[in-house]
Amino acid sequence: MEFTGRYRIEAARDVVWEKMTNADVLRRAIPGCQKLETTSEGRFQATLSTNIGPVKAAINGDVVMEEMQPPSSYRLRGKGGMAGFVTDVDMLEDGPAATIVTFNARSKIGGPLANLGGRMIKRVVGRLVNRFFVKLGAVMSVDVAELESESGAQAVA
Repeated sequence: MEFTGRYRIEAARDVVWEKMTNADVLRRAIPGCQKLETTSEGRFQATLSTNIGPVKAAINGDVVMEEMQPPSSYRLRGKGGMAGFVTDVDMLEDGPAATIVTFNARSKIGGPLANLGGRMIKRVVGRLVNRFFVKLGAVMSVDVAELESESGAQAVA
């Protein structure tokens, strides 16, 4: 399954990079994140809990930031429980005080979640991604706007 999105964050790219690579900021911004602990440079242990339709998903897993090109891009690779993913994140300057963040995520989902169907999963993931960017904006005290998304997310203000 593939998810893409594009968001505009009202902050300079180096600030966005700093926040989007900081475990404490990510823990506070990721919906349902109960734990995100750094285990070594660019490696995290995560515990997430969310509902996808009738299925409550509790995921414990490892997340690795790799192919880091500060302050412009990195790849996230995660595996745990019923899911695994690879997400490419790019940050482009949009003037001196704004950043366009794009992502392309590919995931593999198994177990009971795999029986829910792609449309439901995409809709829920779209809402979770939007919530992440809204919460990230709140943590950073800046505005975030969705520019486009293939995941069925609704625009945020």
